[in-house]
Amino acid sequence: MISKPTLSEFLRVWTRIGATGFGGPAGQIALMHDEIVERRQWLSDAAFSHALGYCMVLPGPEAQQLATYLGWLLYGRAGGIAAGLLFIVPGWLVVTGLAWLLATFGTTPSVAAVMAGVKPAVVVIVAAAAWRLLGRLSANPRSGVIAAAALAATLSGLLHFALIIALAALAGWLGRDPSAAPDTPAAPDSSAPALHRSLLTGTVLALLLWIVLRAPLTLLAAPLFGDLADFFTRVALVTFGGAYAVLPYVFDVAVREAHWLSPAQMIDGLALGETTPGPLILVNSYVGFMAAWNASADAGQAWLGSLVATVFTFLPSFAFILIGAPWVEKSRNLAWLKAPLAGISAAVVGLIAALGLTFAAHVLWPLGWVDADPTGGLDLRATAVLLALVALRRAFGWSALPLLLAGAALGAALHGLT
Repeated sequence: MISKPTLSEFLRVWTRIGATGFGGPAGQIALMHDEIVERRQWLSDAAFSHALGYCMVLPGPEAQQLATYLGWLLYGRAGGIAAGLLFIVPGWLVVTGLAWLLATFGTTPSVAAVMAGVKPAVVVIVAAAAWRLLGRLSANPRSGVIAAAALAATLSGLLHFALIIALAALAGWLGRDPSAAPDTPAAPDSSAPALHRSLLTGTVLALLLWIVLRAPLTLLAAPLFGDLADFFTRVALVTFGGAYAVLPYVFDVAVREAHWLSPAQMIDGLALGETTPGPLILVNSYVGFMAAWNASADAGQAWLGSLVATVFTFLPSFAFILIGAPWVEKSRNLAWLKAPLAGISAAVVGLIAALGLTFAAHVLWPLGWVDADPTGGLDLRATAVLLALVALRRAFGWSALPLLLAGAALGAALHGLT
């Protein structure tokens, strides 16, 4: 740690990160690095990268886990809980509120026009974040190669995310500096028994908390809420790769198996997740809301469904960080572990760049490539908005929120011209 913030400053900055963290994990990770490391120097770049590497190998939303980890580094368990919650709550309120508006009033042409302008803004935000992260690798050619390989493997679809991460860790370990001094075991670590007790106690408490939160749901007349809790706990525990890896599984179960939502409703949820602050996995909150709404048409039931989905999505993530972070920090100076984590961090940059390109293709070619069309199926409106936003960012250095507002205004203006 370079400098420790005051508690009020800590809470104020994490509230701002939660309220303006647009652009999915790419933009949010870059925003946290900019706010915590570069601008305020509360933590070193090495501490940030080490935390990011650990969060990337966990199941669940890596950006929210990183926020919790950074909060833990600054203010212990209370800081981790506060940072993690402040990263979630603003976005949860926005997503669930918009879900209520969509469910109650439906979509209108003007709303569709605004969303059409917001999507290119998200592309610009993600691209800018990926570019900044790529710039950090310029001083290390080996990391650049790992990032490029991860980018190619993801775009080609040849390798699963988990295998890309494993290979990146192996590449980092094989590329470690053999001339570096090996880790020399010092005297027996007197804190090891305390860490073991903390691990056991934390695990038991997390399980008890899950039981306490889950048990009342069995008393409700509708079994849906218990099903949502069980499903999103499973999602949090068995899906790796962040929200982009989780959402296909959620879509498959919520739409095709359980029929909680229609395909069109799920697509609306994905659009909300991409264009609202907070982690993209808050799409789960939308799924919980719409599942309860479709079953009851009652706003209170729907908000409860959103809350259940949110709590059981993020509870395991808090447990992973608050229980595991002390062990991970003990490992920071182990050269044999630092090298694989550096490889993972490099691969993450390539993965984020690939996700940005994939989303850009979806926004600019919404119907796919059409050979017979002179523009190849290119959405000319989205392209015009994107180019305008790129120019505005280059001219004025706008951050996420001004870009999103400008995109919404441009979308509405183009709609008014037709």
